[in-house]
Amino acid sequence: METNRGIETFYAKTRSQWRKWLEQNSQSKKEVCLIICRKKSKMEGIPHHEAVEEALCFG
Repeated sequence: METNRGIETFYAKTRSQWRKWLEQNSQSKKEVCLIICRKKSKMEGIPHHEAVEEALCFG
């Protein structure tokens, strides 16, 4: 498990992967560092606004 300053990290290629992580972990994890790629990056990833929209559904 990778960490960023001691906080667990998670990389989601799609919005559905992020939502699935939230469904499975939102009650048990206090925090997570979601890795978001820059627009010009060649790596796939969800946009910041989509990540926020999903996270808001879980509080």
